[in-house]
Amino acid sequence: MRLQQSLAQNPMNEKLLEVSIESVKGLLIDGYNNYEKSLQRRQGDSRYWDGYIRGIQHVLEMHNQ
Repeated sequence: MRLQQSLAQNPMNEKLLEVSIESVKGLLIDGYNNYEKSLQRRQGDSRYWDGYIRGIQHVLEMHNQ
């Protein structure tokens, strides 16, 4: 919340995230693997991994804009 307020007050103060696309895609692959494992274990953490995957997909979408 504090970060959102800060950016809303001064949007030009944004800092770029320096990370390779390959690293982000690696995180996405890890997320998919952990999601599949969580479904096999039938523990409740599959929702966490679903959100993790969706977040990384949003980062990749922002890169393609």
